[in-house]
Amino acid sequence: MEVESGDGRGGADGAGDRFEDELVVRLGARVQGVGGSPPLAELRAAGRRRARRATALRVAAGAAVLVVGVGALTQLGTGGGGGLPGPSGAGQGESASASGNSLYEYCSFGPAALRLYTWEQIHGLAPTPARTNTYPPELISPRPEMSSSREQVARHTMEVAGAIRGFGERWYPEYWFGACTDVVTNTVYVMRAPGSDVDTVLPKSVPHAGVGIEFTDVVGSRRFFEALVDRIKVADAAYWAQRGVTISGVRISEDGTGVVVETQQAAAARADIVARYGDLVIEVRPRY
Repeated sequence: MEVESGDGRGGADGAGDRFEDELVVRLGARVQGVGGSPPLAELRAAGRRRARRATALRVAAGAAVLVVGVGALTQLGTGGGGGLPGPSGAGQGESASASGNSLYEYCSFGPAALRLYTWEQIHGLAPTPARTNTYPPELISPRPEMSSSREQVARHTMEVAGAIRGFGERWYPEYWFGACTDVVTNTVYVMRAPGSDVDTVLPKSVPHAGVGIEFTDVVGSRRFFEALVDRIKVADAAYWAQRGVTISGVRISEDGTGVVVETQQAAAARADIVARYGDLVIEVRPRY
């Protein structure tokens, strides 16, 4: 079964293209907030490189800084984590989606910054949401003599994030969705479904000196969404075929709000798809 998620990890070349498109739109929107115009050629090249190097970046500890106008977007590789003793009574087992949101692990505005852009936004048919950078100037553009120190702090934050992901995936797979990191404010945002004691256990179990941890609610765990993807694409394939609908792909939104269903019959089938799966479907878009 092919599970396509918002992190662009599908097996086909099209996944890299989709990642590149969304990367350009995301960074283009960021540039609009700070003034100037995006270097599209550079952004597209960066998107292609990032898609090819996705697996390597999950285990690498590196930093790349892309500065546009007066704003800075920093992307850092993940530090290793896991291996921590788990809480008694917590669910055990490997998550079916290790580091499920590894490509979009950087979120300067919290998990909402990971929301998938719609088909219309990607293709310029609808405006992209505006986000205002509220960081103090000294954090956006650190003094040259502080660059090395800031990089060390950022690496530490990413290492803590990696340990948090490993802990959550291992001990709370029925609640765990993912985590993203703001290396400017040194904050790790933990996305989990409500109902467990992870909010109190995780901070006590994972050393995080100097790193803040914030918990945010999501609709369901990564496992929950993977099961939903399987239902839509596999279990319900015959149901949709009888109605002349071919489901080409199902993508998990990286903010944990739902899934995006891709089909060439999007216009005709949109109402039926939403009626069958409810609010779990946040968009029905054409396959491109």
